[in-house]
Amino acid sequence: QRKRFITADGSLGYMIFFENLEAATAAAQEVLITDQLDTNLQWSTLSLGTMQIGEKTITVPEGSQSFSHMVDLRPAVDALAEVECSYDPDTGVAEWIFRGRDPSTGELADLLPPNTQEVAPLGQGWVSYTIAQEPGLTTGTAITNMATIDFEIDIFPPPIETPEFVNTIDSGAPTSQVKPLPTAVTTTFTVEWEGADDENGSGIMDYTIYVSEDGNVYTKWLEYTTQTWAEFTGE
Repeated sequence: QRKRFITADGSLGYMIFFENLEAATAAAQEVLITDQLDTNLQWSTLSLGTMQIGEKTITVPEGSQSFSHMVDLRPAVDALAEVECSYDPDTGVAEWIFRGRDPSTGELADLLPPNTQEVAPLGQGWVSYTIAQEPGLTTGTAITNMATIDFEIDIFPPPIETPEFVNTIDSGAPTSQVKPLPTAVTTTFTVEWEGADDENGSGIMDYTIYVSEDGNVYTKWLEYTTQTWAEFTGE
C-alpha cells in the first residue's frame, strides 16, 4: 500500500506499507522494498524517514540517504531485525531491506509472521521518505510513483507492486474578485464573487470573503464557502 503527504517546506512525502498477509503459510524472513523515483523529482534531495517493523518504530537521522540498524523484536517476535537502507541519487533508486536474524546464531530467522488478527501488527511495517520536486514544473505535470515489495528476496518472484500514486502539479495561484456593486443599495443586498485557476489546475476549493465598514480594517464575513453569492445586511 502507499500513502503520500506534503511536508511543511512543500516537499513530497511517501509512505510504503508492507504486510505478510493472514493467508500466508509461513513467516517471512526477508523483505526488500524498491522505489524508482520519477524524473520530475530532485533526486539529490531525498531524505529517508521514520520506519516501522512490527511494533518497533525506527527513527532515521534527518537528511540521511543511507542507514543501517539492528532492532530487537523480542519478546513479541524471537528475532532481531537487520535493517539496511540505501539510495543512489544518480539513478533515483531507493531500497530498504529487512532481514530476520536469530539472536543466538545470527542465521536467518522468521521476521514477519502471518498478520492474523491475534498477532497484528507484528506481521506488518512501513517505510517513508521525503523529496523535493524539480523547480519550474508547469501546471498539469504528473509525478508518478510506485514501489515493489519482495518477500523472501528472489525466491518467490515477481515482487508485489504497490498501487501507482500520481501528484499533479498546479504551479499557478488562483485569482478571485468580488463582482462590481451598484453605487447605491438597500440595507440588504446581494454580493457576488468569482474566481479562476489555470486551465489544468486543481481548481478553486472555496472562498473566504472579507468586508470593511467605513474604511476600517477588513474582517471575515464568510469563511471557506463554496457559494458564489450571499445576501449582506448593512446599517
